[in-house]
Amino acid sequence: MQRYSSMGIIATLLLLIALLHVSFANVVELSEKSFGSAVLKTQDPWIVFFGTSWCGHCQRFTPEYHNAASKLHPMAKFGHVDCDKESALCQRYDVKGYPTVKLFLAPSKEGGKKVPEDYQGARDAKSVASTLVARIAKNVAVLKDSQQQQKFLDSSTSSEKCLMVAGESQVQEKKKSKAPLSMRVFNRRHASDMQLAQTSSSPLPELSAGLLCAHTPGAGEDYRWEVIYDASANGMEWHYSQIHGNFESFMGRGDSSKSSASEAEEKENEKERKEEKEEPIRHLLIKEAIMLQTMEDTLGHCENHFCVLLLTDSMMHPADPSQAITPFVEMLGKVEEKHRAAGLFRYGWIDSSQHLNIAPFLQATNIPSLVLVSLKKEFVVPFVGGLNEKDISQWMQRVLRNSVTNIYPLPHTSIPFTAGGNVRDPFEPFVLPEEEDYDLSDVELANEDL
Repeated sequence: MQRYSSMGIIATLLLLIALLHVSFANVVELSEKSFGSAVLKTQDPWIVFFGTSWCGHCQRFTPEYHNAASKLHPMAKFGHVDCDKESALCQRYDVKGYPTVKLFLAPSKEGGKKVPEDYQGARDAKSVASTLVARIAKNVAVLKDSQQQQKFLDSSTSSEKCLMVAGESQVQEKKKSKAPLSMRVFNRRHASDMQLAQTSSSPLPELSAGLLCAHTPGAGEDYRWEVIYDASANGMEWHYSQIHGNFESFMGRGDSSKSSASEAEEKENEKERKEEKEEPIRHLLIKEAIMLQTMEDTLGHCENHFCVLLLTDSMMHPADPSQAITPFVEMLGKVEEKHRAAGLFRYGWIDSSQHLNIAPFLQATNIPSLVLVSLKKEFVVPFVGGLNEKDISQWMQRVLRNSVTNIYPLPHTSIPFTAGGNVRDPFEPFVLPEEEDYDLSDVELANEDL
């Protein structure tokens, strides 16, 4: 009995693991690099969940989202963006809270762009699925008899004609069909390519149930029907992937919806991203991690935020100060990009070699170093750890969770910048003034001075 119970538990666990694998396989992890080609450049309807690993609401929503994906994939595509890793992507789509869910449906006209829509429904599988079905499915007209079928075929349109052949019991005596969901999604997806109707009478005797399509015939010609999908050979299951793929082949498009224009646009976007990365550091800093030189700068930039300040020392490399500044500020820029969506932090950097009293004032014992300052709450937290993205990000999370212990009060005085901010450009090489040669031949020196 004990052995049977153990084997049963193991079997159950294996089944759960398999189900979880299938469910999670239906949700695509999206990144800055893949988002355009996967979501924006295709005709597939997408729903995208923007969240973070530490968000409690996201953790509760995740199984519901995956449950909805298991019901509707591949008729709709489900994506997920980790805003901790892809903060720039989340900022682009105006993600201000978690979880945020957006729909990226096919454009209303050919050549148009997908416009994201905010999902406003409840955060459960049924609500997500029903919202999507309402947007991606279209009912299939029912042809009750041969006269209606002939009228449908004789209607003059430039679209191809398709017939969903179903058994007598499946054709309902009403205007709207109860066609399988996959066929209703297919009907909306290809509404600009063809006209679809449901019938119990097949033009091809060899097909008792399935999908037939024909190109528009010329004058005096009959329809030449082609079998797109044989439902009777698939146990009366209507598999969307096969139906959609076979129809794309029938239309001479294969299964690729990405145009050469889209590919060219993607290459151009990649070129722009590369140019942004190669932009000189002094221009990059003006955007996000600005150089602070006065108390007025600091108040304007940090007054209502947690401010992460990097203290550098340009005099560590006087001949080329950028070596002492650029690597650390670039690293800070990557941290900023990761946490941008949260909107809680501001970033700045100070050349401590020109503001000699700032490091001890901010409890910084080493240079370069980081401190987190709250001017509003009047405290400073020196960074403890390695100066790398991972350690800095974890430290910032600990600050937000109030789990740091080295918190110091910030004195009720201004941060001691050099008076007036009269400082040199830290990126300019520092050259010591030439020493003057003094003529001492006419100076008499006493013996004790020698």
